Amino acid sequence: MINSVLEATMRSAIELEENINEDGSINWSFVDADAYMDCSNLFRSNVDFYQAFNDIADKIEAEQPVDTNVQLELLEKYPNAEEQIDILKSDYLGQ
Repeated sequence: MINSVLEATMRSAIELEENINEDGSINWSFVDADAYMDCSNLFRSNVDFYQAFNDIADKIEAEQPVDTNVQLELLEKYPNAEEQIDILKSDYLGQ
């Protein structure tokens, strides 16, 4: 019940123009502020609120369409970016 109230609040917040970045992505900091103001009192602690917030944000993000044009533009600009990321991961992050 509490999570559904939070989810409804978050979904309403992402519809607001001021919560959308210039590139069309969601400004999660602003959505967080709106949701926290409206729903934080429903949770026992900030930890519980942010655990629910992050789970719902992940769900909403997974529903968002991927703009492949942006990805293609980046790959055209940086054609070997995937190789470079793999090298960074292995050489510097030990992955």
